[in-house]
Amino acid sequence: MENSNDKKYSFAIIGLILILGFVLGIVFNKYLYKNEGVDTTSNIEAVYNEIINNYYQDIDKEELENAAIEGMMSILKDKHSEYLTKEEQETFNEYLGGKYYGIGIQMSKIDNSIVITRVFENSPAANQDLKAGDIIVKINSVNVTSFELDDVAKLIKNKSNPVKLEIVRDGKTKSFTIIPANVNIPSVYKEVFENGNKKIGYLALNIFAENTDEQFKQKLKELEKEGIDALIIDLRNNSGGRLDTVSNIIDMFLEKGTVMFELRKNDKVTKQYAKTKEKNSIKTAVLVNSLTASASEVLASALKEQNGAILVGVKTYGKGTAQETMTLSNGSLVKFTIEEWLTSKGESIDKMGITPDIEEALKEDYYKTLEYKDDNQLQKAISIISES
Repeated sequence: MENSNDKKYSFAIIGLILILGFVLGIVFNKYLYKNEGVDTTSNIEAVYNEIINNYYQDIDKEELENAAIEGMMSILKDKHSEYLTKEEQETFNEYLGGKYYGIGIQMSKIDNSIVITRVFENSPAANQDLKAGDIIVKINSVNVTSFELDDVAKLIKNKSNPVKLEIVRDGKTKSFTIIPANVNIPSVYKEVFENGNKKIGYLALNIFAENTDEQFKQKLKELEKEGIDALIIDLRNNSGGRLDTVSNIIDMFLEKGTVMFELRKNDKVTKQYAKTKEKNSIKTAVLVNSLTASASEVLASALKEQNGAILVGVKTYGKGTAQETMTLSNGSLVKFTIEEWLTSKGESIDKMGITPDIEEALKEDYYKTLEYKDDNQLQKAISIISES
C-alpha cells in the first residue's frame, strides 16, 4: 500500500468560499442553509454564475467547485476534516475496503531514502521478488531520491502502464518492470517467538480496514492452535481506520457488557459495550509509537484499561476524534469530524496521546536490518510478557 500523508489545502480567492453553498446546497438538499428568514443561496448562486458567465478567462466548473469545497473545509480548522477529490476518494475507499490498485508494497522515508518496508504476499511486487529493505531510486527513469512519499506513490500507482523501478539492494542496483494490479491488502501479520519455555504470539496490524477484524480473528485462532502463552499486538505506524472494525476486535477480548470506549458529542456521552460472549484473557502486550493513532488508540486504551494489557513503546499520536464521510455527486468526498471518542474510563486522549507503561524508543540500528532480532521495542515486549 503506497503511503499517503494528510493533504493541506489552500485557496487563493476568498470569494470562492461563497460558492460552496451552491455546490453543497444541491448535495445536502440545502440542509446546511436552513436559516430562518435568510436566503443564503441567492448570493452564493449569483457569485457562482457571475464568475462562470463573466470572468475574463475560461473557468473549469469542476475546479471551481473543488476550490469552494476546500475553502469550506479549511474554515473548520480541524485537520482531520478534509475534502478528497474523486481520485483521492477512490484511494481512501480502497484502503478501508481492504483492496487497492498498485504493486503491493509499503514504503517509508528513512534517512532521506524511500525504503520498501513491506511487500504484500501474492502481489505484483512479491512476484517480481522485491524485498523489504530495497531502496527505490528511480521510477520510470525519474530519479526520486529527493521526492516525498506522496509523490513516489503517485508515480507508482499507474493504472495503464507497467512501472519500471530501479532499486538499491546490498549496495547493488537492480531494475524491475512491474504491472500494477488489484491487490488484497493483508492488514494482519502473524509470527511466533520463543523465549525460554514460553511461546509468544505476535500480530501486527497496519490498518483497520473492512476485513481486518476477520483477518485478526483467523490469525489469533492459528496462534492459539500453536499453543501460545502470551500475545503481542503491534500497532506501531497504524494510523487507524474503521471504528466498527476495531470494535469487533476489542469485543474478542472483553466480557459482554464491558465498556470498550465512549463517544461524546455536544456534551452527550454514549458508552460502547462489548456485545458478544467472546472473551480472551491471554496475557497481552501492545506495541505503540508516535504514529499509532485514532482506531489504534481506541484498541490500545481498551486493552490496557479493561484487559490489563501492557503498552510498550513511545507516546501515541493523540487523535481522539471520529469522522463521518459523504460522497458527493461528482465522485469526490467530504470527511468531517462529528464527535470525540473517550477511553473506556472516560478519558480524552485528543492532542495528548497515550503514554505507554514501558517507554522504549526504537533504536536506529533496526532500520539497517529491519529484522525482528534488532527491533528493541519488540524484544522488550517479549521479555516483559514472558515473565510469569
